Amino acid sequence: MNRESSAEPRHPPPRPWYIMTPPFWRSIPPPLTVETCTILTAAANETVAPVHGRMPVILPPDARDAWLAGGDVPLAPYPAGDMTAHPVSTHVNRPANDDPRCVEPISLN
Repeated sequence: MNRESSAEPRHPPPRPWYIMTPPFWRSIPPPLTVETCTILTAAANETVAPVHGRMPVILPPDARDAWLAGGDVPLAPYPAGDMTAHPVSTHVNRPANDDPRCVEPISLN
């Protein structure tokens, strides 16, 4: 039985969203020409823990300007109460799929 074929979104996302994760970017000039990016992680909060033991550090809105200015910011798990989670289709697994279906909730029943 294909659980995805009859999946209907239960509700639209509550609002447009984005996540600011604080990366470290480094470009190494020729002769190597290497570009690297590190995503900082923290222990998973209660929302993410059922899926994985770690999660990207997500900056709270009031810390974004400080991070961009080079200031000190908390690098801790994002508050679980400010997040929601729901199962999504395997449609999200293919990089070529860049559309709303990637985040539509599905039923696991």
